[in-house]
Amino acid sequence: MFNRRIFSLIQIIASIAFLITMITSGLFPVKYIIIFIIIFVVLVILFDKMMKPKKVLVAAPRHARGYKKVKKNGKRQLVGRVLTLLVSIFLFVGCFYVHTGSSTIATLTSSDNTITTRYNLYTLKSKGYNSVSDLENKTIANAGSFDSTDFNTASKALQKKISYQAKAFTSYQQMENALYNGEVDAILMNGYYETMMKKYHANFVNDVSAVWYTEMKETASSTAAAKDFSKDTFTIYLSGVDSRGGVTKTSRSDSNILVTINPKTKQILMTSIPRDYYVNFAMAQGAKDKLTHAALFGTINSMRTIEKFMGIKIDFYCRVNFEALVKIVDALDGIKVYSDKAFTPWTNHSVRIKKGWQTMDGKTALAFARERKTYTEGDRHRAANQQAVMKAIIKKMESPKILTNFSQLMSAISGLFQTDISTAQLRQLVNYQLDNNVDWTFSQSVLKGTSQKQLGGLLMPNTAIYYMTPDAKSILENATYITDMQAGKKITVSSDSSLASETDET
Repeated sequence: MFNRRIFSLIQIIASIAFLITMITSGLFPVKYIIIFIIIFVVLVILFDKMMKPKKVLVAAPRHARGYKKVKKNGKRQLVGRVLTLLVSIFLFVGCFYVHTGSSTIATLTSSDNTITTRYNLYTLKSKGYNSVSDLENKTIANAGSFDSTDFNTASKALQKKISYQAKAFTSYQQMENALYNGEVDAILMNGYYETMMKKYHANFVNDVSAVWYTEMKETASSTAAAKDFSKDTFTIYLSGVDSRGGVTKTSRSDSNILVTINPKTKQILMTSIPRDYYVNFAMAQGAKDKLTHAALFGTINSMRTIEKFMGIKIDFYCRVNFEALVKIVDALDGIKVYSDKAFTPWTNHSVRIKKGWQTMDGKTALAFARERKTYTEGDRHRAANQQAVMKAIIKKMESPKILTNFSQLMSAISGLFQTDISTAQLRQLVNYQLDNNVDWTFSQSVLKGTSQKQLGGLLMPNTAIYYMTPDAKSILENATYITDMQAGKKITVSSDSSLASETDET
């Protein structure tokens, strides 16, 4: 049988490896590391003593007189060896999970704040234009008035390649129709618009080809990069996209929540903006449409649009899709959520929501967060449900017990989550929560407005659809909440009688 020193050495190596992994991950507070070192030393000494053979007296051989002491292993020594091996295996497995979780955080985050806008020159494949030179002296359509700065840059780049006759249109639908009816030979357009163009011609993406493109790169403000998540207040724009595919796929933003966090006052403010809010896009001069459509032109456009009409500063963005919500909730073994009524969600008839508090799995939480037809307030109540789900997730993640699900949680959202928060900042936040075991105070608000069916939206100007006209007083009130928190103040949010409210479960 192996000498006890070998077992002790294995445990020491496993403990040191786990300690190094803890330190290099940047996730664990100093007090956790100190506690582990103490436990590590105690266990090494304890198990070594357990494995130490007992000395017993045995009769000497016939040719000798009396008794002699010999070392003998018994049940205690066997138990010591087994425990040493089990703890060592646990520590090596722990190294793997901590390293995996830390590595996943690094893949989730990005310190690259470069925003790339791409303009494409589209032609119908049936026309036979194969290169930009084929369009010399041809007529090229544009809708530059909606995006003057980037369009002017793209137009100048194209003029360096060919001479052409420019023809401006007042809507993308008119521009696309002109391409199909032969009025123009090509269109110069922001690549983000491809998804939107399918509303007018379902096969647009297959019918056209981009014979030329140019890219413009912009570096976002770096002021947020200096934020210390353990003491500075910061605001995150959380965009929940309705894409069932990868998170990088261009899609509408079905959920728009501003999350403002103040570590000093231990307060979290969630401010939801209805998806149908009729607002001016940041990238469009005077053009208005639903906030949900802003995401078709990029998450940054959505964020800047909100900054513009609310008069606030947003520090970061996070973009998740439906699949991520399901996996996050399931990785947390469910969440407790309150519903003010019982109903069967219109998006998933296999789910049944009960009235009152209940534990929801991922599928149920998603159906609850997407429901609007059940409620008089429709989109606003859906936003309140989304806040309830988000609050429940954060509450579940507050406890140090999250460490037992950490690797599973990180794996669940890998590839389904995008953010411009840095790896160091996200680790700061995890470290801060573990160090202080913060019991956050939540405040919630949903912007108000009036819904009506009308024409005139940027993307579908000739189709009457529902928009929500923003309530100026509500915008000012909610903007004040956010700016006050960013100034370090502790806020009190007015209750909203139009939305059923919950009380924390006792």
